[in-house]
Amino acid sequence: MPFYHKLEQMEKSGQIKAHILAVFPDNPKIVAAVLVAQQLNIDYIAPVPLASLKIAATPTLIAVNSEGQVTASWVGELSAAGEDSVIRSISTSQ
Repeated sequence: MPFYHKLEQMEKSGQIKAHILAVFPDNPKIVAAVLVAQQLNIDYIAPVPLASLKIAATPTLIAVNSEGQVTASWVGELSAAGEDSVIRSISTSQ
């Protein structure tokens, strides 16, 4: 969760050129409760069958450009280097 909090703050401060949107396979009420409990204020869509997005594991982060094309993806819990890769990919300083 700390990484998602970091991304949320970076989006709010304009440090990243991405909008964070979480996609969950779970019931929306459960998702809302989890996000509140984790104090994570991000947009989400639920329920979405992950197979419909060809996602085989969670967490999966997907960067999508304004044309709807996937530009990068990351699967699983990320190392510090993986988190840095995500941030570089969506940073406004590029």
